[in-house]
Parts: sequence; structure tokens; C-alpha cells
Amino acid sequence: MKKCFCKIATLVGLLPLLSLTALGAQQGDFVYQTNGGGAVVTGYAGPGGAVVIPDTLGSVPVRMIGASAFDKETTVTSVNIPNSVTNIHSYAFFNCTNLSNITIPNGLISIGDYAFVLCESLTNVAIGPSIVSIGALAFGYCDRLRAITVDPLNSFYTSVDGVLFDKNTNTLLQVPGGKSGSYTIPASVTNIAYGAFIECKSLTSVTIPDNVTSLGYSAFYFCSGLTNVSLPSTITSIGGDAFGFCTNLASLTIPSAVTSIGWGAFSYCDRLTSITIPHGVTNMGGQAFYGCTGLTNVTIGSGVTQIADEAFGGCASLTSITIPDSVTPHNLVKKVYADRAAMGRGEIPVDWGMGEHMAFASLVASGYPVR
Repeated sequence: MKKCFCKIATLVGLLPLLSLTALGAQQGDFVYQTNGGGAVVTGYAGPGGAVVIPDTLGSVPVRMIGASAFDKETTVTSVNIPNSVTNIHSYAFFNCTNLSNITIPNGLISIGDYAFVLCESLTNVAIGPSIVSIGALAFGYCDRLRAITVDPLNSFYTSVDGVLFDKNTNTLLQVPGGKSGSYTIPASVTNIAYGAFIECKSLTSVTIPDNVTSLGYSAFYFCSGLTNVSLPSTITSIGGDAFGFCTNLASLTIPSAVTSIGWGAFSYCDRLTSITIPHGVTNMGGQAFYGCTGLTNVTIGSGVTQIADEAFGGCASLTSITIPDSVTPHNLVKKVYADRAAMGRGEIPVDWGMGEHMAFASLVASGYPVR
């Protein structure tokens, strides 16, 4: 199954014509801009391998690694960042697939969203004492990452068994992609963040404590080895894509307290065969169970009033679905129902669609099989 992680690029057709110096001045292997008495690394023009970013560029200290500065630099194997750097911006090392070692300075304050996403060779990350902000999925899709450690003096983050949490261990922020086997989330956790377990392919079982009330967007996305997960009775919300592409998840009980199931929450869970949506669910997103090809039986609780677009699209094996009276069809569907009823009463002419249905009904009534 192919994974895709896409970014929108502007002026993509012109990029081959632009020199790196369009992003700033160049000194040695590094392209940079100066900003407020400091330098921002905006690009890399070197041969790869072990990269050492200098303390100064253009006679001013290097303060930041800019957005996408090392984007797709697949020849880079290690990076040493100087102590002068305080910020690593979003996508800074995006898709550096051979980056296996990164030295993060103690003075670093923030790491941007997706900064090291898809660094598939990265095995360990050490967070220093000064970091106050780590962006969304900063270390997401790092398949070989075994541990994220945090300096004990850090006031905002901590690490337990190589897993990243906020300082009070109330929010589970990132499980390293190389985590394997069974994992029990600490009892203090109340929130599982966006993409916390994303693409932990070797995880087989996760135990979630009773204090957790919501699962963030893409919380367990692409955990293809996950066979068992127990959702506590306290869960009220399951975010979009929460269990998308959990292709080995064969059974799951949605707790009765759940009121919301996000878009694509269980899409492509091929081995799910039966699902019961509890009465408390009032909001079920589109494609919630899309592509669940093994799903044969669905029971929808009375709290659901509308079934969103393609909620069960691609469920080729679905043979039984119980829809409660509470479900109200879309206005366009209502009109179709009303028109067909009027046609049946002879109040308006029969249209092509109604004629087709009557023809099929006649064949079925006569004993002919119709697909």
C-alpha cells in the first residue's frame, strides 16, 4: 500500500529555473538570509553526508533553520546544528530519508510543524532543556525512530520510555515510529494528540486509560500492525482518520459515551467485519468506514440523524445494515422519494429512473436474479 505525504508548492513550473541564491546569499554549502542581526539558513547546496552548520554566515550568528531549508536532501546523513540556533522552522528537514543523526543544541527554543517528518533513517532524538514549543508531527513518519528523550530540566516536555509527553504527562504528543509490540498509555494521560501514533507499523496492541476523553485527528493512522485496541468508556470523540489504514484491526467496540466519529475515522480497516455505532453518536463524518472491504454487518444507533457522504463507500462485503428511524435523508433524496411515491400513485408521469426500478422489480418478482 503506497503512502503519500504531499505539500502544495507555488510556481512549481519555475522552480528548476531558479538558483539557490534566489533564496538569499551563499557561503560555502549554505544559502542564507540575514534577519535582525542573525542569519537564517534557507537552503543547502552541498554534497550531503555529514553536515556541520557553521556558527556564523555573513559575519552574523546563525539563529534559525528556515522552512524547507533541507527539504528532500536525501544525501544528508547527519546534521550538527550550532548552539547559536534557537528555531527550526516547519518542514526544515522534510523527507531527508537518509538522515540518521541530528545534534540539537541546548539553546534551541522551538521546532516547527513537520520539521523532521519522513526522516525514515532517524533512530533517536534528544530534546534539550530550553525547548518550549514542538510543532505538530515534528517527528512523524519516522519509521526507525526508537526513542525521543527529553532533558529533565525542560519545563514544558518530558519523555517516558522514549515517548514524548507534555510536562505533566496529560497529553501524549508523539510515539516514535519504531515502537513495537504492546504499549500501555500512562494513567495520567487525558488527551492523545494529532498523529500521536502515526505510522507505528510494528505496534500490535495499545491500552488506553480511563482518563482519556478524545482521540486526536490521525491518532493511530497507518498503524498497519495494530490488531487490538481497547477504547475506555470515557471516550466521547474519535477524530478524523483516527484509525485510518489500520489494516489488521479485526474488531473494535465503540464506547457508548462516544458522540462524534470524524471523517474517515475507520477508513480502510480491511479486517473489520462488524461494527455497532452507539445511540449517543450524533455526528458521523463522511467516509467514516470507507474501504472497509471485510465489513459485513453494521448497526447504527438512534442518535444518528444523517449518514454523511460515502460513510460506507467501498464496503463491498456489506450485507446487513440497520438504519434507525431517526435518520433523515438529504433534501434531494427526500424529493426523489416524494416524486417516486407520486409516480406510483399516478399523479405525475413515470421518469426513466422509476421505469428502470419497475423493470428490475418485475424481473425479481418473476424469479430472475438481478445484480
